[in-house]
Amino acid sequence: MIKRIYISKEDVAALAAAMSSANAVASLEDQPDYSAVVIEKPWGHEYSLIRSDASDAWLLSIKQGECTSMHCHPIKKTSIVLLSGECEVTTFNEKTRLKAGDGIVIDKGVFHSTMALSASGIFLLETETPINKGDLVRLNDTYGRAG
Repeated sequence: MIKRIYISKEDVAALAAAMSSANAVASLEDQPDYSAVVIEKPWGHEYSLIRSDASDAWLLSIKQGECTSMHCHPIKKTSIVLLSGECEVTTFNEKTRLKAGDGIVIDKGVFHSTMALSASGIFLLETETPINKGDLVRLNDTYGRAG
């Protein structure tokens, strides 16, 4: 299964509210080089697999019961392929369960969160187009990183 999630009225409103009080999205020149570095996150870790002029591919490991923040990317589209386990991707309007081999394409500006449901956690491949690690707006976060 591959599913596509389109931006909703709720996403547009939440993004406008968040952007009115947030700093500008970081430019590519301001970003550190994440290649060959495991980035520890409160929910697990991520690793940059490959970066081209057009896209970034990341391997994410999310521990059982943990989830990413409810966030969006105002200028990039995100594609997720679940490599192992089972997870739930939540947006304002729906929850989608994925099993290994399933994918989801999330349009720019769609707020989403991914939770690992499997006892051993999950591994997923995330591709972001265009590249810009600073293109992130967190709406809420159980780890105190909202904003």
